[in-house]
Amino acid sequence: MKVMFISDIHGSYYWANKAIEKYHEEKADKLIILGDILYHGPRNDLPKDYNCKKVIALLNPLKKDIIAVRGNCDSEVDQMVLDFPMRSDYALMDVDQHHFFMTHGHLFNEDQLPLLNENDILIYQNEFHSGMKATSNALQRFLLNDFGYQERIRTKYSEIDEEQVNYMALSQHGFMGRREVFKDQRTYIYSNVSSTGDSSFNKRAITPLKYKRLPDDYSISENSKFRFMRASMSEIDYLRMIYLKKGIVLGSAPFCYLWFLDNYVFGACMFDFLKVSKYGMDAVWMKSDFVIDHTIPKLSRLLITGVLSTEFKEELNIRYKHECGIIATSVFTDKPVSMKYRGVFKLHERCVGKLHYIQDSGIRGNLDEILKAFVQKYGNEPRKE
Repeated sequence: MKVMFISDIHGSYYWANKAIEKYHEEKADKLIILGDILYHGPRNDLPKDYNCKKVIALLNPLKKDIIAVRGNCDSEVDQMVLDFPMRSDYALMDVDQHHFFMTHGHLFNEDQLPLLNENDILIYQNEFHSGMKATSNALQRFLLNDFGYQERIRTKYSEIDEEQVNYMALSQHGFMGRREVFKDQRTYIYSNVSSTGDSSFNKRAITPLKYKRLPDDYSISENSKFRFMRASMSEIDYLRMIYLKKGIVLGSAPFCYLWFLDNYVFGACMFDFLKVSKYGMDAVWMKSDFVIDHTIPKLSRLLITGVLSTEFKEELNIRYKHECGIIATSVFTDKPVSMKYRGVFKLHERCVGKLHYIQDSGIRGNLDEILKAFVQKYGNEPRKE
């Protein structure tokens, strides 16, 4: 039996039609719709080709093949125009001796499990878990690292007295009357504390690296071991303090990495959450990358190419808790292109004093292949003075 899962059509005829085309192409036996079928939702922008009537006409002929559940944007009036049941909070299905519990995710999810037996399979769309959880973890880490204090309080937003207490609230919902300090397509952060810039570097401790710097006489070869390792923000700050120009401001980031040749560190990179998801919901942001001063040419290109490796893509999937499709980054320059990123990342947009680059994660192959290609291309170039 072949089963196809879709979710969150939100009245988009464009995406509904693509899904149905794929359903027929795959010759699936059942189409499972995990909620949010017609209404776009009051906190969402209108999706592409928003046309509920055309979506209804597309889905109703498949009523015998569809199993649907209620999403948080579905209502009773939706059921009046759809010919298949869709108001249940969950549906059960047995396929090839596997028991499936299928739901939208706003009531049951990984954090709020239904009653399951061993080997049962929970299926839900992950808007209500992974994106919020990753953002929440990053926010908690930011508070702990920069202020050394975290108070966890469960209270209604309407009960927060802005005159009596400073607050920061993380939510998936928009609230009128609260000052919004951050927003993307999944997350809102509200606070009555104004910020005048990133001064967090001055508050953080600096931890000297326990790893050796890449020696000046190091000879890179195809047999070198090219790898990365998770790092703390304090370790990145130490490297930054030594090797970055004093005028460069480097803020904090939740995901930091050191890069190595053999057992010697030669660079670092930091990843954060995109404040504006103009590159798609699967995009992640490389906030900064830099290498040490060294005689080997083009080390910075080796690092950013390593960021596009299959191994690093798997690491990002784990840290962000979703499949990472696009890596985006910015370069502050008045020049038309960045020679470091040229040919590695794709130039997406030119702005005043800034270039925006993007590239598909995992596109450059594994780290061994990247190192081999780098040595073959740049290995014979003269070393820098």
